[in-house]
Amino acid sequence: MRTSDHSKGRVTVAPAPRRAPAPDQPLRIVFGQRTFSDQHAWHDLLDRWRAEPRLAALAERVVVETVVQNGLTERLCIGDPPVDVVVPMMSEVTATAIRSGTFGLIQQFGSGVDRIDLPAAQAAGVWVANMPGLTAVHVAEHAVALLLALARRLPEADAGFAPGGWGSPAGRSLVGARVCIVGLGAIGTAIAARLAAFDVELVGIRRTPPRLETTAGPVRRVLGLDSLHAELARADAVIIAANHERGRPPVIDRAAIAAMKPGALLVNIARGALLEDTAAAEAVRSGHLDGLALDVFPTEPYPEAGPLRGHPRIITTAHTAALTDGYFQRAGTRLADAVRRYLDRLPPDGLVQPT
Repeated sequence: MRTSDHSKGRVTVAPAPRRAPAPDQPLRIVFGQRTFSDQHAWHDLLDRWRAEPRLAALAERVVVETVVQNGLTERLCIGDPPVDVVVPMMSEVTATAIRSGTFGLIQQFGSGVDRIDLPAAQAAGVWVANMPGLTAVHVAEHAVALLLALARRLPEADAGFAPGGWGSPAGRSLVGARVCIVGLGAIGTAIAARLAAFDVELVGIRRTPPRLETTAGPVRRVLGLDSLHAELARADAVIIAANHERGRPPVIDRAAIAAMKPGALLVNIARGALLEDTAAAEAVRSGHLDGLALDVFPTEPYPEAGPLRGHPRIITTAHTAALTDGYFQRAGTRLADAVRRYLDRLPPDGLVQPT
């Protein structure tokens, strides 16, 4: 099957599904992570589907299974009972698991597919899809919240109640600040739209910049990666919002951090692999950077006593940027649509292929 998107100038070739269960057979979905927390789980996914008339029949046919953290590869390699659809979440889907498995669809919640072996999936005839734009606004809100918390030194605010400390610490305003957004996809664009209200000067960095670097939107200048270090040297704050592809080195590496403007603030809400986090933490401790905020980490779950935690100028959140109260409801509905298309042997929305 061949689908085209001429508006973006690309053609996507979708392999036929490896298999889909017969109409009289159940369909098994395996989630690669049991739960985030009691507030964010999928134990009631099928009950919510049954409450919607258009999904009720699907709910009666689907079996939902979850595995323990880091247990997805073993489960897929065992393949008993057979798996039809995989929702990896933060788990890795390896080439070994893809070749050994029986599933025909890998459907990611959110946009990140950097832990899925896309070439192996294509070779095996397995569709891979994500949910672009599902969480862009929510992640953007979190990014702005982290930047404001760094600028106004909120984690240190309790010190103002100590004897002689009233009125401290003094923060800084974002008005007039130069903010560099690295990555201008759905999330980066949503961040820019929200930061524009703070009267900041916005500059964007993209791997493939537009032909004209000046734009009519809130991001007045959009540049390529060859301009990254020069822009980092001018920026008062940097927000990483780029996507990550397996095997690529960090976009913000040690050299990029050294190039940053002294006293700048750095926020990463994209992927841990995009930032050389050890170098970033060292830059905060040395005083080169004035603050670092992270919602994503090199390994997740990140340990409570890890070296990136515990510093008053380093804010850490446990990959919660996307997890608002309606996240699973929205993602669950999109998953149902993807499963129905899979059963009809139609490619899912958000189809992803190796670049």
